[in-house]
Amino acid sequence: MCGRYTLTESGADLWELIEGALPKPLSNGIDAQQVKIVLDAPNRRKFNIVPTSYEPILFSDKGHIHFQSAHWWLAPSWAGKQLRWRISGSGDKTFSWNGPPKSHFNSRFDTVTNPGISYWHGLLENQRCLIPANGFIEWADETLLKKGQEKIPKHFFLKEKKPFFFAGIFDKVEDDEGKPFLSFNILTVEPNEMLRSLPHHRMPGILTGNAVAKWIDSKSKVEDAAKLLRSTLDEDMDGFYISRLVNSPRNESSDVLEPLRQGNE
Repeated sequence: MCGRYTLTESGADLWELIEGALPKPLSNGIDAQQVKIVLDAPNRRKFNIVPTSYEPILFSDKGHIHFQSAHWWLAPSWAGKQLRWRISGSGDKTFSWNGPPKSHFNSRFDTVTNPGISYWHGLLENQRCLIPANGFIEWADETLLKKGQEKIPKHFFLKEKKPFFFAGIFDKVEDDEGKPFLSFNILTVEPNEMLRSLPHHRMPGILTGNAVAKWIDSKSKVEDAAKLLRSTLDEDMDGFYISRLVNSPRNESSDVLEPLRQGNE
């Protein structure tokens, strides 16, 4: 899974990523100025993005690519009255479940592609999205820890230290006021050796190069999109342990990502 991620780039950096990743026919609908305004807003750079926060995504709708903030934790459109709407501590609208089944903020790629599981039905076919980021934070899976091993958070990023996209899915519902509510999930894949040694059994699917445009292009078939998601190579990633400050959603500053010095937690 992916419990936290970071987006500390400027609007210009993100626009450079978008412009370089998406060919003109796809990127024409995106307003470069809007991207820069959103990412360069005061206090917008995020060092500790948590589930239920609102973050920018790129998604395709009726042949056009849109750049818009969405709720990280997917509310499936079939859920209906099972969703109970509420206002979060930050003042944003979010939801909880009025009953089973449980909801998710990450989706296993092998589950989404399983035709026998109806929870995600149709989302991979028609509602793929891109989630800009420049790193993610993961903890060891408690079930995989060896005796005496500590559960310390670790910050992972690409060695080139540039922004990238997570592969995601999104959905739209109407909230209790009849207003559109856009939400997304990050797709996870099998871990590379770096994540496996944390130890952890999943990692977010990262898209780079030609895979970016193919993923979000509504003309791409599911079987073609499925071939795009692979575990990021260890040689392309780096990471270091960080303080447990990241454990609290209230901690949102660059201090969260300071490398952990020996004896310092």
